[in-house]
Amino acid sequence: MYYALISSLPHLELEKEPLISAASFREACRSTVSADEFQILDALLEGAFSHATSNPFAQRWFAVETQLRNAVAIQRAQARGVDAKPFIRSHAGFVGWVESQVQEAFAADNPAEQERVLDGARWRLAEEFIGEDTFGFSKLAAYAVQLRLATRWSRMDDNTGRENLEKTITLNTESEAAAVN
Repeated sequence: MYYALISSLPHLELEKEPLISAASFREACRSTVSADEFQILDALLEGAFSHATSNPFAQRWFAVETQLRNAVAIQRAQARGVDAKPFIRSHAGFVGWVESQVQEAFAADNPAEQERVLDGARWRLAEEFIGEDTFGFSKLAAYAVQLRLATRWSRMDDNTGRENLEKTITLNTESEAAAVN
């Protein structure tokens, strides 16, 4: 149990700037959790995708992230009229409401709202996976997921979005022009 550490962590909200950085969270955890747990927290903070763990929270998280990504792949494949099978990965377990959240996301009016719905689903999944382990490692793991999401949303702004869109368009246009020539 990690009562003192968890009690010291500031509250997080998806679209508000976190009062703790990922680096500070890592440092707070480094001397408290085991080396294996620290690696899991690090992977969750980075959004890394690894199934090589025996930790129950991490196993469930990586499985449901695969389920969510599969549902996104299916939606994208349907929109483009292609077969989704090559993009589907196997996973353990199934969370019933994930597919409906992905469908809701793809019904959104703009990409930002789509991302908001998907990250909102991730946020709720992290909360659900804590279960009764409110002062144990599951709480720290969920916090790592939520900290990554909150940090991502706090860094988003219109200007950066426009710049990224312009870069993507330029890269795609240049590669198409090169293919034609």
